[in-house]
Amino acid sequence: EGLQGGGIQRVPGGDVGLAVVLATIIGLILLAWAILFITKGRFLKPYFERYTSEQAFRRVDVAGDFQLYFNPINIKFLAEGLTISNPAWASRKNLFESKRIDTNIAAVPLIFGRRRLNWLDLVDGNLDLEWDKTGTRNTWTLGDPSKPPEPLEMPVIRRASIVGSDLRYLAPQMDFVADIKIETV
Repeated sequence: EGLQGGGIQRVPGGDVGLAVVLATIIGLILLAWAILFITKGRFLKPYFERYTSEQAFRRVDVAGDFQLYFNPINIKFLAEGLTISNPAWASRKNLFESKRIDTNIAAVPLIFGRRRLNWLDLVDGNLDLEWDKTGTRNTWTLGDPSKPPEPLEMPVIRRASIVGSDLRYLAPQMDFVADIKIETV
Protein backbone atom coordinates (compact mmCIF):
# COMPACT_ATOMS: atom_id res chain seq x y z
CA GLU A 1 0.00 0.00 0.00
CA GLY A 2 1.29 3.48 -0.75
CA LEU A 3 3.12 2.23 -3.88
CA GLN A 4 1.48 2.62 -7.19
CA GLY A 5 3.20 1.61 -10.40
CA GLY A 6 6.69 1.71 -8.86
CA GLY A 7 6.28 5.26 -7.51
CA ILE A 8 5.52 6.66 -4.09
CA GLN A 9 1.98 7.75 -3.44
CA ARG A 10 1.41 11.06 -1.63
CA VAL A 11 -0.02 10.74 1.81
CA PRO A 12 -3.18 12.82 2.15
CA GLY A 13 -2.62 15.81 4.42
CA GLY A 14 1.16 15.93 3.90
CA ASP A 15 1.05 19.59 2.83
CA VAL A 16 -1.00 20.40 5.91
CA GLY A 17 1.90 19.33 8.13
CA LEU A 18 4.23 21.82 6.40
CA ALA A 19 1.61 24.55 6.72
CA VAL A 20 1.26 23.83 10.44
CA VAL A 21 5.05 24.05 10.92
CA LEU A 22 5.26 27.35 8.99
CA ALA A 23 2.28 28.80 10.87
CA THR A 24 3.89 27.79 14.19
CA ILE A 25 7.18 29.46 13.26
CA ILE A 26 5.41 32.65 12.15
CA GLY A 27 3.29 32.57 15.30
CA LEU A 28 6.36 32.24 17.54
CA ILE A 29 8.06 35.16 15.77
CA LEU A 30 4.95 37.30 16.24
CA LEU A 31 4.74 36.25 19.89
CA ALA A 32 8.38 37.23 20.48
CA TRP A 33 7.77 40.59 18.75
CA ALA A 34 4.64 41.19 20.87
CA ILE A 35 6.46 40.35 24.12
CA LEU A 36 9.28 42.75 23.22
CA PHE A 37 6.82 45.45 22.15
CA ILE A 38 4.63 45.16 25.25
CA THR A 39 7.52 44.99 27.73
CA LYS A 40 9.62 47.48 25.70
CA GLY A 41 12.45 44.95 26.04
CA ARG A 42 13.29 46.20 29.55
CA PHE A 43 14.08 42.64 30.67
CA LEU A 44 16.98 42.62 28.15
CA LYS A 45 19.01 45.19 30.15
CA PRO A 46 21.39 42.77 31.95
CA TYR A 47 21.88 40.73 28.76
CA PHE A 48 22.58 43.92 26.77
CA GLU A 49 25.17 45.07 29.32
CA ARG A 50 26.88 41.68 29.45
CA TYR A 51 26.87 41.04 25.69
CA THR A 52 28.06 44.52 24.67
CA SER A 53 30.72 44.50 27.39
CA GLU A 54 32.04 41.15 26.12
CA GLN A 55 32.00 42.24 22.47
CA ALA A 56 33.55 45.67 23.10
CA PHE A 57 36.14 44.48 25.65
CA ARG A 58 34.88 47.44 27.73
CA ARG A 59 32.51 47.91 30.62
CA VAL A 60 29.04 48.94 29.42
CA ASP A 61 26.48 50.00 32.06
CA VAL A 62 22.95 51.37 32.00
CA ALA A 63 22.10 53.05 35.32
CA GLY A 64 18.42 53.82 34.66
CA ASP A 65 15.62 52.92 32.27
CA PHE A 66 16.39 50.67 29.31
CA GLN A 67 14.31 49.83 26.26
CA LEU A 68 15.24 47.73 23.22
CA TYR A 69 12.53 46.45 20.89
CA PHE A 70 11.11 46.53 17.36
CA ASN A 71 8.71 49.47 16.96
CA PRO A 72 7.02 48.07 14.76
CA ILE A 73 9.83 47.32 12.30
CA ASN A 74 12.64 49.69 13.25
CA ILE A 75 14.65 49.24 16.44
CA LYS A 76 13.79 51.47 19.38
CA PHE A 77 16.69 51.99 21.81
CA LEU A 78 16.56 54.05 24.99
CA ALA A 79 19.12 54.05 27.78
CA GLU A 80 19.32 56.37 30.76
CA GLY A 81 22.74 56.67 32.35
CA LEU A 82 24.57 54.75 29.61
CA THR A 83 28.35 54.55 30.04
CA ILE A 84 30.99 52.83 27.93
CA SER A 85 34.42 52.75 29.57
CA ASN A 86 37.70 53.73 27.96
CA PRO A 87 40.79 51.51 27.87
CA ALA A 88 43.16 51.94 30.83
CA TRP A 89 45.67 54.00 28.81
CA ALA A 90 43.13 56.76 27.98
CA SER A 91 43.17 60.03 29.91
CA ARG A 92 39.45 59.91 30.71
CA LYS A 93 37.42 57.17 32.37
CA ASN A 94 34.66 56.80 29.75
CA LEU A 95 34.51 56.74 25.97
CA PHE A 96 30.82 57.63 26.12
CA GLU A 97 28.39 58.65 28.83
CA SER A 98 24.96 60.20 28.67
CA LYS A 99 22.07 61.12 30.87
CA ARG A 100 19.72 59.80 28.18
CA ILE A 101 20.03 58.45 24.67
CA ASP A 102 16.82 57.71 22.80
CA THR A 103 16.95 56.61 19.18
CA ASN A 104 15.15 54.84 16.37
CA ILE A 105 17.47 52.65 14.27
CA ALA A 106 16.49 51.66 10.73
CA ALA A 107 16.43 47.85 10.80
CA VAL A 108 16.33 47.00 7.08
CA PRO A 109 19.48 48.98 6.11
CA LEU A 110 21.20 47.51 9.20
CA ILE A 111 20.69 44.02 7.76
CA PHE A 112 22.71 45.12 4.72
CA GLY A 113 25.51 46.70 6.80
CA ARG A 114 24.39 50.34 6.55
CA ARG A 115 23.83 52.12 9.85
CA ARG A 116 21.11 54.76 9.85
CA LEU A 117 19.38 56.47 12.76
CA ASN A 118 15.97 57.84 11.87
CA TRP A 119 16.18 60.07 14.93
CA LEU A 120 18.45 60.61 17.91
CA ASP A 121 17.69 62.39 21.17
CA LEU A 122 20.87 62.82 23.23
CA VAL A 123 20.87 64.58 26.61
CA ASP A 124 24.12 65.38 28.46
CA GLY A 125 26.21 63.11 26.28
CA ASN A 126 30.00 63.09 26.45
CA LEU A 127 32.12 61.43 23.78
CA ASP A 128 35.87 61.11 24.30
CA LEU A 129 37.76 60.25 21.10
CA GLU A 130 41.45 59.84 21.84
CA TRP A 131 44.59 58.42 20.26
CA ASP A 132 47.40 57.06 22.39
CA LYS A 133 50.76 58.90 22.40
CA THR A 134 52.22 56.65 19.69
CA GLY A 135 49.19 56.95 17.38
CA THR A 136 48.76 53.17 17.22
CA ARG A 137 45.57 52.81 19.29
CA ASN A 138 42.37 54.81 19.69
CA THR A 139 39.47 54.75 22.10
CA TRP A 140 36.72 54.17 19.50
CA THR A 141 38.05 50.90 18.06
CA LEU A 142 36.07 48.47 20.17
CA GLY A 143 36.72 44.78 20.58
CA ASP A 144 40.05 42.97 20.67
CA PRO A 145 42.64 45.52 21.85
CA SER A 146 45.35 43.88 19.74
CA LYS A 147 43.58 44.58 16.44
CA PRO A 148 44.67 47.64 14.44
CA PRO A 149 42.76 50.90 14.93
CA GLU A 150 39.81 51.59 12.67
CA PRO A 151 38.70 54.92 11.21
CA LEU A 152 35.78 56.58 12.97
CA GLU A 153 32.59 55.82 11.04
CA MET A 154 29.44 57.54 12.20
CA PRO A 155 25.97 56.35 11.14
CA VAL A 156 23.74 58.53 9.01
CA ILE A 157 21.48 60.50 11.37
CA ARG A 158 18.33 61.83 9.72
CA ARG A 159 17.09 63.97 12.62
CA ALA A 160 18.66 64.77 15.98
CA SER A 161 18.17 66.70 19.18
CA ILE A 162 21.42 67.11 21.11
CA VAL A 163 21.43 69.01 24.41
CA GLY A 164 24.27 69.71 26.86
CA SER A 165 26.80 67.41 25.22
CA ASP A 166 30.58 67.45 24.81
CA LEU A 167 32.82 66.00 22.13
CA ARG A 168 36.55 65.73 22.80
CA TYR A 169 39.13 64.66 20.24
CA LEU A 170 42.75 64.24 21.29
CA ALA A 171 45.64 63.30 19.00
CA PRO A 172 48.89 63.75 20.97
CA GLN A 173 51.09 62.62 18.07
CA MET A 174 49.81 65.64 16.11
CA ASP A 175 49.62 67.92 19.16
CA PHE A 176 45.91 68.42 18.45
CA VAL A 177 43.02 68.79 20.91
CA ALA A 178 39.43 69.73 20.14
CA ASP A 179 36.84 70.28 22.88
CA ILE A 180 33.42 70.96 21.40
CA LYS A 181 30.46 71.82 23.57
CA ILE A 182 26.98 71.34 22.12
CA GLU A 183 24.16 73.05 23.98
CA THR A 184 21.10 72.68 21.74
CA VAL A 185 21.01 71.29 18.21
